[in-house]
Amino acid sequence: MLPQKEAASQETNERRRNAEEETKQGLLKFLGYATTQPDMESELDRAVNNCHPNTLEWVFADETYQRWFKKSCSVLWISGSIGAGKSTLCSKLITSWRENRRKKGQPGNVAFFFCKLQKNPSILSSLAGQLLKMQQCITSDVLQIYKDWRPAGTQLDPESHKKDLLDLIRVLLGSLAEVFIVIDGLDELLKPKREDLLNNLKTLCQYSPGSIRKIKWVFSCREEKVFSDAFSNQKWFPDMEFFRLRSDRRSSKMDGDIYAFVSEELSNFLSTARSIDVKKFVGEIASRSEGCFLYARLLVEEIKRKTSPAEILDVLDQDWERGYEGLTSLYDDAYNKLKDTQSGNKCVE
Repeated sequence: MLPQKEAASQETNERRRNAEEETKQGLLKFLGYATTQPDMESELDRAVNNCHPNTLEWVFADETYQRWFKKSCSVLWISGSIGAGKSTLCSKLITSWRENRRKKGQPGNVAFFFCKLQKNPSILSSLAGQLLKMQQCITSDVLQIYKDWRPAGTQLDPESHKKDLLDLIRVLLGSLAEVFIVIDGLDELLKPKREDLLNNLKTLCQYSPGSIRKIKWVFSCREEKVFSDAFSNQKWFPDMEFFRLRSDRRSSKMDGDIYAFVSEELSNFLSTARSIDVKKFVGEIASRSEGCFLYARLLVEEIKRKTSPAEILDVLDQDWERGYEGLTSLYDDAYNKLKDTQSGNKCVE
């Protein structure tokens, strides 16, 4: 008799698992997750590869970060100029959270979206799909949403089904004990889509599924007035923490990271140029970068193209502005030199 009961129980469990998998795959199909959503993991890998080892480690001990991290449900707004390292920091946070949780045998639940270079992104659909894939089991609320959507039989248009998407995301958030959600590069979106997304995020951030569950939001963007106005409004989210990369108390840490990056990139390259004081030269690049990693990276690439100490020194004699203000000149110079090396039949990107 016992074997029959065990067999029946196994059969019931198998049917339940099959039904849950059908529901999950059906919802992912409706969301267009596998076919139309950009591959965020590939974008994360790209951002991680751009992160110099041992940089930005100080962020985890920063008092603003610590305050945000200790709250159950809270928002962290990371701001900074172009090239300051916002996407790099977001990628570091994502990989760190995943690794730390998995070391403890816990699921590293992180949903994320990099807005850069994504054409017509449906951020809500992507987040819903990522949250859905985190589910250990399908709740009755999720099953009901699937039953409501199934008669349509086709992929949902995210623009005309925003309420449905928001409802699904709230249900999925409520079934997770802990989840981090990172949206990087809000300033990359066109104004209408950006404003619409901010309104939707406001709705989601104000959702709290209970004190024992943790929902941690991270947004990053440039220091533009539209975001300052939106995020500085405490009614938007009262427990928001503001993390400005180039603040007075973080500037020295950013400069130290840039110095470490430049030093590792150029020390061997400059080792044979005896007429160059390497330490002073690296320090000058770090100083000119003014917290802009992209500026430092472009200067390093320009220097590595040189073949003599005189040419190397000439790089810093160029009449480029410092930091963010000098990016346009550096880009233009790099583009023109790249263009000169291309054949007429090749396209320079």
